[in-house]
Amino acid sequence: MRFEHVLLAALCSQAHAAISFGQQEKLYDRENHHIAWWEGQSACSVKSAVEMGYTTVSLCSMKFKLPGDNTEYHAAYCGTNDFAIYRGDGSLYGKCSGKDYGKKIDCGAVDHDVVKHYVLTRRGLYTKLMHKARA
Repeated sequence: MRFEHVLLAALCSQAHAAISFGQQEKLYDRENHHIAWWEGQSACSVKSAVEMGYTTVSLCSMKFKLPGDNTEYHAAYCGTNDFAIYRGDGSLYGKCSGKDYGKKIDCGAVDHDVVKHYVLTRRGLYTKLMHKARA
């Protein structure tokens, strides 16, 4: 495998390839929120994460857009093995993985911490990158 292919795969994998979901644990007894962010970026910053709504409301009833991307997304099939994220046009973005489920992310000086729940990798991206890297 050539260096250029490895570098391309590494760069592409960081180009908004995966979305993470979690829950903000508000400090000072305020309401907790579902949040989404680009995997590999900060779950604590409004530059890469978005509050979706209160955790008392189902994640599957919420639509959201992530910073730097004008695409509207929504979750579907919450509570099942088919839990996934779809784009606003109805196309599948990816299925959820519980990788790092429950991982606590310390946000330092802001008013909340984050507990990670799911990671969604864009469907087919990993396979395409690996095929190109082998060529």
